[in-house]
Amino acid sequence: SDLTTAISETDQGAVIKIGSDIELSAALIIDKPGIVLEGSSSAPPTLKVLNPSRVLEIGSSGSVIISGVIIQGGSGSNNGGCVHIAAGGSLSLQFSKVRDCSSTRLGGGIYAVGAALVINNTRFEDNSVGNADYNNYFEGGGIYANGGSLYIRDSVFEGNYAGTPGGSYNNGGARGGAIASRNAQVDLYGTAFDQNRCSKGWNGINYGGAFFLSGGELALVRSQFTSNIASTQSETKKAQGGAIWIGGGATAEIKEVFFSDNVAIRTGGATSKWDGNDIYMETGATVTCNQQTCPLETFSLPSASCSAPNTIQCSNLCSTSCLSAYCSSFQADCWQLRPTSVPSAQPTGQPSSEPSSQPSSNS
Repeated sequence: SDLTTAISETDQGAVIKIGSDIELSAALIIDKPGIVLEGSSSAPPTLKVLNPSRVLEIGSSGSVIISGVIIQGGSGSNNGGCVHIAAGGSLSLQFSKVRDCSSTRLGGGIYAVGAALVINNTRFEDNSVGNADYNNYFEGGGIYANGGSLYIRDSVFEGNYAGTPGGSYNNGGARGGAIASRNAQVDLYGTAFDQNRCSKGWNGINYGGAFFLSGGELALVRSQFTSNIASTQSETKKAQGGAIWIGGGATAEIKEVFFSDNVAIRTGGATSKWDGNDIYMETGATVTCNQQTCPLETFSLPSASCSAPNTIQCSNLCSTSCLSAYCSSFQADCWQLRPTSVPSAQPTGQPSSEPSSQPSSNS
């Protein structure tokens, strides 16, 4: 395509304008620094691929800014449905959409290992990860990040899915309907997670309807989680963390986050069982929340480190209901409503704030 030619012939630091929809025959490959692909935030053009393929691959030397573009319909045979970022590469995505992307294993929308990923004012819609291998694990319907850094601000994750379409199968599972993060430094601010799902067939071991965190660090501020689901139809399997699952060894700081109608449910037995509708903490996880008071709860999570200053009930029990209330703020001015469309402001290039450091990669 003309875009492929323009990228191959341009020097680093160049701005390439995208004025209309582009249909690619194969993935764009960028392995040079300072490439800017600029569309329009008011009427973003669509970048999609005709053949079963990713839309974009960023190499270890690649540094890319994409602004005001819809990335759509890529299908990765393994990792990264629409975008694959190699260790050392970076992507800044703003005023854009990533939608209808699918991968068979990790990262339905974006896959990044040891990379720097900045997301600003962008929507992730209806992306998915999974296939018919019912003994495997599928992670990150919207984004999978392992090592490196992930910075997300003022964005929306809606209707993303991790798992298989159906069937009663055994050993595998799904993790992170919207985002799965392993050993990464993650910063989330002013972001909405709505109707994301983590479910593998009828059974499966499923963690984090919206967000799965294993190792690394999470700073989560002024965001909302609504109607996210982790579920299994087997009493002997697991469904934990309807909104968020935090693994042992991970550290999370949560401030002013709104939770509503999230569900983590196991069915199939005499009675249904719930395991952390909003937040599930595995043994060894450390979570610090903004100061709230909440009632004493009798349903407690496994032994975990929970920092809850001035609230003895929460710090002693770390129960699901107590923790989610303690991490929340229900005042209207304490969390941001999700945008209903791509913001109309014109793109301005690199976001003004990025992670200050990048942890060493862990693949």
